[in-house]
Amino acid sequence: MTKLTLDNVYGGFKVTKSSHIDEVCGELYELEHLKSGAKLIYLDCDDDNKVFSVMFKTLPENSTGVFHIIEHSVLCGSKKYPVKEPFVDLLKGSMATFLNALTFSDKTGYPVASCNDKDFANLMEVYLDAVFEPNCLTREEIFMQEGWHYEIEDKNGPMTYRGVVFNEMKGAYSSPDRLIIEEVGSALFPDTLYGYSSGGDPAHIPDLTYEQFKAAHKKYYHPENSYMFLYGNLDIKERLEFIDREYLSKYTRTGLHFDIPMQKPVINMDVTAEYPITESDTEEKNSYIAFSAVVADFSEREKILAFDILISALTSTNESPLKKAVLASGIGSDLSAFIYDGVAQPYVFFELRNTEPDKKEDFLNLLTNELKKLVKNGIDKKILNAEINQAEFHLREGKQGRTPVGLLYNFDIMSAWLYGGDPVMYLEYEQAIANIRKGAEGRYFEDLIEKFILDNEHKAVVVMTPSRTIAAKQAQAEADRIEAYRKTLSDAELEALVEKNRRLVAYQQSENTPEEIATLPKLEISDVGDDITEMPCEVKEYNGRTLLYTNAFTKKIAYINYYFDLSALKPEYLPYASLYATLLGEISTAKHSAADLDAEIKTNLGSFETSVKTFTKSDNIDSVTPVFCVRSSIIESNLDDALTLVGEVIDESRLEKNEIAKFIPQIKNDLQTSIIWSGDSYASLRVASYCSVEGAYQERMEGISYYFFIKELCDRFDKDFDEVKTALEAVAEQLTFDNLTIGITGEQSALDKFEKAAPLFRQGVSGEHYTIAPEYHGNEAFIIPSAVNFVAKGFNLIKDGFEYDESLNVLRNILSLDWLWNEVRVRGGAYGTGFSASRTGDACFTSYRDPGVKTTAETYDKTVGYLKDFAVKTPDIEKYIISTVSSYKRPICPRDLGFAAQTNWFEGRNDDMRRAGKRRVMSTTAQDIEKLSALVKKLTEKNLCAVVGNKEKIDEAGDLFTIKVSI
Repeated sequence: MTKLTLDNVYGGFKVTKSSHIDEVCGELYELEHLKSGAKLIYLDCDDDNKVFSVMFKTLPENSTGVFHIIEHSVLCGSKKYPVKEPFVDLLKGSMATFLNALTFSDKTGYPVASCNDKDFANLMEVYLDAVFEPNCLTREEIFMQEGWHYEIEDKNGPMTYRGVVFNEMKGAYSSPDRLIIEEVGSALFPDTLYGYSSGGDPAHIPDLTYEQFKAAHKKYYHPENSYMFLYGNLDIKERLEFIDREYLSKYTRTGLHFDIPMQKPVINMDVTAEYPITESDTEEKNSYIAFSAVVADFSEREKILAFDILISALTSTNESPLKKAVLASGIGSDLSAFIYDGVAQPYVFFELRNTEPDKKEDFLNLLTNELKKLVKNGIDKKILNAEINQAEFHLREGKQGRTPVGLLYNFDIMSAWLYGGDPVMYLEYEQAIANIRKGAEGRYFEDLIEKFILDNEHKAVVVMTPSRTIAAKQAQAEADRIEAYRKTLSDAELEALVEKNRRLVAYQQSENTPEEIATLPKLEISDVGDDITEMPCEVKEYNGRTLLYTNAFTKKIAYINYYFDLSALKPEYLPYASLYATLLGEISTAKHSAADLDAEIKTNLGSFETSVKTFTKSDNIDSVTPVFCVRSSIIESNLDDALTLVGEVIDESRLEKNEIAKFIPQIKNDLQTSIIWSGDSYASLRVASYCSVEGAYQERMEGISYYFFIKELCDRFDKDFDEVKTALEAVAEQLTFDNLTIGITGEQSALDKFEKAAPLFRQGVSGEHYTIAPEYHGNEAFIIPSAVNFVAKGFNLIKDGFEYDESLNVLRNILSLDWLWNEVRVRGGAYGTGFSASRTGDACFTSYRDPGVKTTAETYDKTVGYLKDFAVKTPDIEKYIISTVSSYKRPICPRDLGFAAQTNWFEGRNDDMRRAGKRRVMSTTAQDIEKLSALVKKLTEKNLCAVVGNKEKIDEAGDLFTIKVSI
């Protein structure tokens, strides 16, 4: 670790404070740039996955989304790097482990991460130049493309709004969950920035002018308003000198300072709003009611953590006391709750789903009365201690998932630093947990309820009702507004607007010059190396069953995965396997009620998850094994009790009608939300189900088919429960020791203790093994209440006579980051787009929050033309190779490492095959890519499409879709 000395100056930065933080095993240095006033934190931890970010305090004054549009626009070229899309060019040729930009309600961030020193330096330089010297301040076309513009090709032709952020937010505003949060923000914070939509309300985005856009950048994007962050194993002195020499030394302090005002308490209990539904959807019991209350300010770290624990104790399961009371009342089918933090004034949020608008007073009275009961009688100590144990486990386990650890620490730091608080506040947790645990012995949590919810005078209630007409009204209002503007224009002004659009198209179609391209820093193949992230998997035996072991340092946590083969499950029961995965661990067992079981799980385990999954053999794509996964994380010292409990859940869960009935509408609601947010995943999975066995399995168990299964189950559950129970029992009968494969990730001591402690499940030999076949009855369109679309087109390349080759990953990057990016995103206005090809042969084009349907499908078909003579047009594909091979060597947390190693074993892959795959990628030539045009040609000729999206746009696509169904 590098030591910086207090009060010393390094590269113009003075060290103002240093703190050792035991919880992250690192030293945190606070620095200030003497000349410019920029603030910087360096978190010195032993981690090769280095992180840099620059964030700005950005305070919306309206809902035009100006800072969201700036976030997009500054990454479209800069003074030192005048290429049109340096962000995309970095994606093409970087080994970045994270590369993005993010708009929050009160800040905008530009983070990058990489394990490669040269790459990390390149990323830093391009991002710093982007935020301080962007081309968007002199090229209005960038604002038009990324934000919004009037699209008109002929003065007598149609005029519409178009823009990437505009279309992105149209998609976001299709979700009632997003809309109700926006309404709550406006109700709680009517006088401050949190009352506005920082992402932008589509109804207000066109209010933003280019001059206002430039003024906002000038006002907020000065070093004195910046919060820089560096993390990991790096030469900090050299990095500080670089930042000073290349950027900050050019700026002087201005006295710039922005305070985030605190909202004075308001009581706003009568807010109503509408959200869109389709013609076929019901208005009955389809409303949302939200109660929110501001409970803290950013400096109260312990209180915020305590509220997180409290809300989980009250609402995390159907048997949690508050949620149980709501469900028993019958006024709604679900209650969700969380604390909205990371802002100056965090608030609690309780949302009743699937209710009627006239149930508002019933809900508020029930909420008040039940909370009063808990205050009077006390919250069950067992429940509180279980939730505290869970919180402590996850804090000690450390950050999980694919996001770099350093970036997650950066977000924690900003939760206090942005508001003038101590940056270490959210990294430290030992004292807070100790105080909370001690407080739970008394009335700590009851006092939180009484003082900050029941007696709160800063609260709001929002009622969100469904409407079949609101989408059409909004569309008409938009059209009327455009037409009204059009009528103000003379012929000359219309011609000028048409010419402005021509300049935009010319800009979008223009190519970067060789001189511009040469300005970008880049990696060479020699910078990459030939190593991979090894995924060791020792194959052992446990009482006659296969045991897969991955040795890893896990802080004495054992990650135990059970995989039960479902090959003998009748195909008609496959969706019930997904349903059973949702129920397991949530319903009662022979020994525990559902409430007691939840407390036992949270006391003895760090996590308990169940799901269904498929594994496909790498040498035979028709050999697909569906499995039921039970994944748990357990502190080694708890293995005996924890594994006994896991065994009880698997062997002794009870199928009680009244318990299961509560879950069905909740699952339906969650799936509807997921389809609206991630329609591209559902559309591409639907296409895969047309042509591969794996796709057919996944579609039935987690795709649109599963949604319709649950939707239909909602209607017949009460009448057909005996049939439902029989099907669920058939799934449970497959969870036997004879169908089991075990996966363990941890230290050797974890393996030793497992072999002594693991229970034997019930025996049972599987019967006949089934398989299912893909089905195609025509291209399908699934209509959702959204103004945007998710368009998928694909096929299975192996089924059509092609061989899978690792060079397809290079093709994926080329098409996703060049052809599709330019045609579907830049020119088409979609928020996202891509091409993928799996090892099992499923190849697919997709778009995300796309204003088009037919035009996008036609663009997919034109890909063959793009690939024609590719080797002549693009002889050098080294940058694409570099970004592709970066996936073979990435940081991965122990939990995910073990799961990936076990997946490889099931699919017949190993590290030697992965090394060979990397070598194949590195040997890919432009000629190889051109040859793949035959594969793409076949894909387009097959014409297998699915779309999730807007009815009018789907209808405009003509006969492309023969089956149309409303979600």
